[in-house]
Amino acid sequence: MTSSKGSIPDPGQGFLPEDRIPDVSILRRDYEKLRIIHELQRDIGLELDLDRILDRILDRTFDFLNCDRGAVLMMNGDGLLVIRAVKTRNPGENLIISKTMVRQVKMTGSGLIAADALADKRFRNAQSILAQRIRASMGVPIRYRDELIGILIIDSSHATDAYQQKDLQLLTNIANQTAYFIKNADMAQRIEADARTRARFERLLSPNLAEMVVSGELKVEKGGEDRNATVLFADIRGFTAMSERMPAAAVLRMLNDLFEIMVAVVFRHEGTVDKFVGDMIMVIWGAPVSHEDDPCRAVRAAVEMQEAIDRFNAARAAHGKELIHVGIGINTGHLVAGYIGSTRTMSYSVIGRSVNLAARLCSAAGPGQILVSEATRARLGDRFETESLAPIQAKGIRHPVNLFQIIKGAA
Repeated sequence: MTSSKGSIPDPGQGFLPEDRIPDVSILRRDYEKLRIIHELQRDIGLELDLDRILDRILDRTFDFLNCDRGAVLMMNGDGLLVIRAVKTRNPGENLIISKTMVRQVKMTGSGLIAADALADKRFRNAQSILAQRIRASMGVPIRYRDELIGILIIDSSHATDAYQQKDLQLLTNIANQTAYFIKNADMAQRIEADARTRARFERLLSPNLAEMVVSGELKVEKGGEDRNATVLFADIRGFTAMSERMPAAAVLRMLNDLFEIMVAVVFRHEGTVDKFVGDMIMVIWGAPVSHEDDPCRAVRAAVEMQEAIDRFNAARAAHGKELIHVGIGINTGHLVAGYIGSTRTMSYSVIGRSVNLAARLCSAAGPGQILVSEATRARLGDRFETESLAPIQAKGIRHPVNLFQIIKGAA
């Protein structure tokens, strides 16, 4: 078959119109290559594991090109290209990546064919080419938009001119698909990680603060940091005796219902739920995010908690259930905030003497009572009415502690 100009075209220079291909076997081979590439998308599908993605890409590449060795190099966090996936025709073969090929592709930013690598001046001193007797080699950049994220390299030791211009076009197309596969997997993994982070912090923080942590607008440091914060403890008076009078399942339902109400109040005032321990809840204002009026927020939340518990008790009384009474203690002072735990499981928390004092005030509080320390009282101004109570000798604290009872909410 001749072209319209009377000459026989070189089918290796690119994909020609069907009527210009001189041999039907060439047409069949081209079709098979295109079919394999088309199926690559379906083969990978929704795969999110990067190593499996790269392995399948190399497998498909070996299906339609004459390859003895192939490798995918990926850019690491230090901006260096490192081997991420390898395939060899002979299992166990030691693969040596051509630094010259990598350098040429990286420098030019485009695909490269070495039709006769041993005779190619560009690879004259390339030890990998000589050591592995590479006859033909091809490399293409893996780019996402203008960003180089990797390089795909294949080679053959059996024949010169193993790769033609249209093979370079096909391998470039695979590299382009690879870039999107990688970015899609990376994006999906980030979304999944963000969802886990959001779910974790939504248990501790109000939804708007949790979203700020996930977006990076609010930093939660993994190391401890000194903070001035307000800590609230609240627990049920007489809980041990109550739990002995109730079935375990009923106790659990009661606690879940109670904490649901209390956490809603905490989040309205942008507090951080530190932990639940039995019938106790611990809440922080001032870590990981702080406000100038954190002590007022804590006290206002405590007042709302007691009001919500009154309504909760009214509903329980209507159903003949035992009433719940909660004591609350609040202290403001210096503490250390950060992640606490093991390498397997960590939680955000605070430690320090000011935390211990808040717990002691909670223990001293009677049913329905809100006790605050002198440090917290000093930060409230005239926004709350308080009553000075007799100092107490708190466990673990050397000097008597001055304390105040909250009489009513903001004026």
